Amino acid sequence: KEAAESILVYVIPPADVSAQDPSTPMRVLRQFEKVSLAPFGSHVVDFTLDQSDFSLVNEKGVAVITPGQWTVQVANLSREIIVQ
Repeated sequence: KEAAESILVYVIPPADVSAQDPSTPMRVLRQFEKVSLAPFGSHVVDFTLDQSDFSLVNEKGVAVITPGQWTVQVANLSREIIVQ
């Protein structure tokens, strides 16, 4: 029987940004896709991140691209990290 799996793409802000501002989120969901899988099956999922995916909202509510080394995580709904 087929099962649905959700694939989630998170970005984690640079450590120095998080250290300077404790209100910085630990990680931000940027994209997701739900796929159907046969038992023991696999499915290729493509995601493309652009500059806006590496932004944080400032105190004025404006998204600002934040420089630094970001981490990208791919996970499923059970929060199991698939790729980092």
